[in-house]
Amino acid sequence: MTNYRRADFPSGYYFFTVVTHRRRKILTTELARDCLRKAWQEIQQRRFWEHQIRDEDDLQRHIDYIHYNPVKHGLVNNVED
Repeated sequence: MTNYRRADFPSGYYFFTVVTHRRRKILTTELARDCLRKAWQEIQQRRFWEHQIRDEDDLQRHIDYIHYNPVKHGLVNNVED
């Protein structure tokens, strides 16, 4: 197994996305979200890629991505939704 080096920055912000196979809507129940949380806890700092937020501009770009992504994928009509 490869040992990946991770940034160790206490209280820093990290951004990661989760996409399901064929974008199936399987994370819509509390049970499914609990399973995702458990999986995250089990694999944390092993086999995943993260992006450490570098500054305020980087944080704003990622917040914009979070807000626009549901529009991009046709889940809502407007960012406000």
